[in-house]
Amino acid sequence: MTHRGTVRETYGAALRLGEVTPGPDDVVVEVGSGPSESFVRTRSDADVAATRSLAPPRQLRFDLERARGRLDPEEAWEAVGYAAQYREFLESDPTARAELDRIRRRLTTGGTVWLVCPGNTPDERRHRAILAELLGKDVRSDGGAAVRR
Repeated sequence: MTHRGTVRETYGAALRLGEVTPGPDDVVVEVGSGPSESFVRTRSDADVAATRSLAPPRQLRFDLERARGRLDPEEAWEAVGYAAQYREFLESDPTARAELDRIRRRLTTGGTVWLVCPGNTPDERRHRAILAELLGKDVRSDGGAAVRR
C-alpha cells in the first residue's frame, strides 16, 4: 500500500523482479542514465518521458564513467562534482524543471512517485536522493534501499 503524496524509492532489479509493484496510477521515474529497454517496454509513455527529462546530461555521465576508470565509485562521484552538477542541471534545464513541477503537482494531489536508480548504492551517491531532496519530500524506501528521513 502506498501513502498519500509519497515519494518511494527502489532500484532497477527490485522493479524488474517484481519485488516492488507500483500502482497503475503511480508515476515511476528511472533515474541515472535514462530509460532502460525493460522500462520502456513496461511503463507508460509519461513515465518514459519523465525519465528522459530527468536523466543527467550525457557529458556528466561521460565524465563520471571516465573518472571511474581511474578511481573507485565514491572518489569518482566526488571528483567530477556529480551531485552538484546534477542538481544544477535539474534546477536550470527547462525540460527538467517542467517535469519536476509536474511531479510536484502529482504529489500535492495525493499521488505516489517512485524514483528508481539502476543500482542499490549508498544514499550520498544516488540520483534518487538528489531528486527527493529537490522535491522536498522524505522518502519511503522499498526494495532494499536505505531509508532516508
